[in-house]
This record gives sequence, structure tokens and C-alpha cells, in this order.
Amino acid sequence: MNKNFYINIGVGIAYTSYTFKEQGTHFPFILQGGIGCMWKDFFIEDRFKHYSNAGLSRPNMSINSNLVLIGIYF
Repeated sequence: MNKNFYINIGVGIAYTSYTFKEQGTHFPFILQGGIGCMWKDFFIEDRFKHYSNAGLSRPNMSINSNLVLIGIYF
């Protein structure tokens, strides 16, 4: 069996036309990281995502989520 374990990290910025009063901005910053395993064409990954305005305005309530991804590459 050929299994490949991996980690990933990412950072970015998004724009939304919707106003989130908890964020105080239309530009949330996104930080994410995950760990996963690939086997043949299949994968499973656990990923954490954090959204905030990086302290650029008040208020700055963050949104955090944990995702479990299961899929196939084709």
C-alpha cells in the first residue's frame, strides 16, 4: 500500500459584499491548516479555518471551523 501523509497551510484575503457587524470590514483574512492522507486516488483530511479582520478594525470577532474532508481525485 502506498500512503502519502501531508500537511498544508494557507493564508489569504477575501472580499464579501455582505456586512458582518462582528468583523467590521468587507475584507476577512483567512488562515487555514490541515493534515491528511492520500491513498491511490482517495484522500481524507482534517482542516482548521480561521476568519478575522486581522485587528484592522473593531469589532474583531473571529470565526473558527474544523472540517473533515473525504474525496477522490479524478
